[in-house]
Amino acid sequence: MTYKITTFYRHCETFSQQNVVLCSKTSFFLKKQLQHATKSKFYSYLCTAFAKGISIVNIINNNTTYIIDLMNQYETVFILTPVLSDVQMKEAVDKFTKVLADNNATVVNEECWGLRKLAYPIQKKSTGFYTLLEFEGEPTIVKKLETAFRRDERVLRFLVFRQDKYAAEYAEKRRSLKAAKANAPKEEVKED
Repeated sequence: MTYKITTFYRHCETFSQQNVVLCSKTSFFLKKQLQHATKSKFYSYLCTAFAKGISIVNIINNNTTYIIDLMNQYETVFILTPVLSDVQMKEAVDKFTKVLADNNATVVNEECWGLRKLAYPIQKKSTGFYTLLEFEGEPTIVKKLETAFRRDERVLRFLVFRQDKYAAEYAEKRRSLKAAKANAPKEEVKED
């Protein structure tokens, strides 16, 4: 059973130090803190760790194992140079989704916004292909993705940020509305 951070906070007081099994990804400092903490400090250390996006523990409680693995939700928008053909643009987008897939991230949503005018010229170009990717992954994936963006000459600009719970809810709502709009039957215009 995988818990998101809000569920973890609700169940936190039922966990004890004896029930926590630290995984190998946990930092040495955090392991020491958790092993030698008093009961009140133990909860605050766990909550701080999860707030920072560290996925660290298996918790065994009442013969039920809770695998608490925090996969943060991220959103990235990047602008590709306008001199690319449609095939080259799709190839560039596939390259970045492959970087995400290779690092155990799951792409939740991919939107190509097409060729749009830039607010100001970048590298003497006034337009660019905008692409939005929403994905879930561990915090370490961001550096790898940003490195891939910087190494690719086709990328003019990019921005990656972690969604808080309100942004994630809004993104989910926006995706469902878009899907409902796409699946809705189109009205036929009748001529008299």
